[in-house]
Amino acid sequence: MTNESSERPALLPVGPADLAALAAFVRAYYAYDRHDWKEAPILAALRQLCDGTPFARCFFITLAGRRIGYVSASFGFSIEVGGLDFFLDEFFLEEAWRGRGLGRICLALIEDEVRKLGGLRLCLEAELHNPRAAHLYATSGYQEHERRLLSKAL
Repeated sequence: MTNESSERPALLPVGPADLAALAAFVRAYYAYDRHDWKEAPILAALRQLCDGTPFARCFFITLAGRRIGYVSASFGFSIEVGGLDFFLDEFFLEEAWRGRGLGRICLALIEDEVRKLGGLRLCLEAELHNPRAAHLYATSGYQEHERRLLSKAL
């Protein structure tokens, strides 16, 4: 029998019955990364992910059949890139599973999913207060650009 430490993580698409489990992971991520939990809009977005929105994909990260996190990527389109690109919207591993090299494997898994969907680029952001995440992304080939990420709520 294989133990959990020798297993490789896998991605399991979320489905209609997964709203409560996904919301629990998102709450844990928001507490960890200091995001405001705005119940109504967040649950509405998670419901869309679970119901299969055409604009994004969301997966549980599993290890030996156990859910240990989640990852979500949203579709985009870029003339500069030549077509379809994606944004890694959220990526979370439970604290007990961090620092074991699983994040790097999970990044490779989501990159494969994006490629299968025709994605030519995967963008992401890293919180300034999280140097471990920035290190993971930089050593996985992600580069900072001479641009500012700006947004406006509509």
